[in-house]
Amino acid sequence: MHTFSTTVTRRALLMLIAAALALLGIVATSGWLADSTRQFSGSVSRMTSLRVAAGTLLSQLQDAEIGQRGYLLTEDRQYLKPYETATTAVDTTIARLHDLAGGNTDALRIVDRLAVLAADKREELAQTIALMEAGRRDEALAVVRTGRGMMLRTMPGAPSPISSPPPTPNSTPSCPP
Repeated sequence: MHTFSTTVTRRALLMLIAAALALLGIVATSGWLADSTRQFSGSVSRMTSLRVAAGTLLSQLQDAEIGQRGYLLTEDRQYLKPYETATTAVDTTIARLHDLAGGNTDALRIVDRLAVLAADKREELAQTIALMEAGRRDEALAVVRTGRGMMLRTMPGAPSPISSPPPTPNSTPSCPP
């Protein structure tokens, strides 16, 4: 019987060790899952913030355009207030987009493209306002009628971070074809 008792004790000890190892594995896996969830959550949060900032940029450019169009149509400088406010805010928004993109090269590529498109749009708006202030209203309106501003919105390869699908932890935002 003494041997039977020793065998039972050894088996119980082995079962206890196996249970402890299983528990340790569960704890380690739980820690890994918690860390992965935290990283995924941070990535989703950054991408959401990036999309919100891109939407803000679009809104600012639209506000600038509304002010410019109002000024061109009415010749009332009051309409330039939204233009001036928005064009000043665009630089801050682009800087925020760069910060949010961080080291993500695909996101930085999109932000750089947005910055170029925003600069082109501001240049077009400033050109028409300068023409208007120089007394060349017809030329300013002719620039608007060329549709250049619309081409900037629909240019092939222009990024669309607002409408692209949500990112996964291992993906980055992409430019539509």
